[in-house]
Amino acid sequence: CKLCSPIAKDSLRTQTLGSNRIRCFVRRQCVLARSICAKLVQDEKPIIQQWLAEGKKVAAIVAPSYSASFALSAGKMVSSLKKLGFSSVQEVAYGAGICAREYKKYFYQVSRKQPIISTACPAVVQLVEKYFPHLLDCLAPIDSPMLIQAKIIKRVYPDYKIVFIGPCLSKKNESIDPNSSGYVDAVITFKQLKQWIIK
Repeated sequence: CKLCSPIAKDSLRTQTLGSNRIRCFVRRQCVLARSICAKLVQDEKPIIQQWLAEGKKVAAIVAPSYSASFALSAGKMVSSLKKLGFSSVQEVAYGAGICAREYKKYFYQVSRKQPIISTACPAVVQLVEKYFPHLLDCLAPIDSPMLIQAKIIKRVYPDYKIVFIGPCLSKKNESIDPNSSGYVDAVITFKQLKQWIIK
């Protein structure tokens, strides 16, 4: 953190990304900048594969930025995930649309001179919580697109396990945060998905 973050001033001595939850807000700069001493990124593929092997219903919710990481059409992306065993595949763009509408309503409902900080990015939320607590009241009381999408699926398919697939490591932290846990059961990155597909 001393080498990679302009804010965090303490060193993480363990080998798990985000293990020092008091200071870390999971930007993954330690992974990108220092490959020799980098923290390890938790890989939840094994638990997802176990669910699929046990015949459990698993839904994949995919970040819309997948097209930047995979040279696949939407249809081929869906079929690739279905071949891995996912029962349902949905794009988080639907949740993002709902999120945008909620922000529009919030902006019109709230009259304030104080700025509003978007809560769509969990890294930003953690940054405020851990380093700028005086700005907590500025955080918008609106779920992230991932969480909105997961809540919809849980309502329709309460027995399904939900797996978020996207580029951002901070989503792993959001899925286990006490304020948002219970909806997303596992998170894997696009890089981890590529490794799974190749195998």
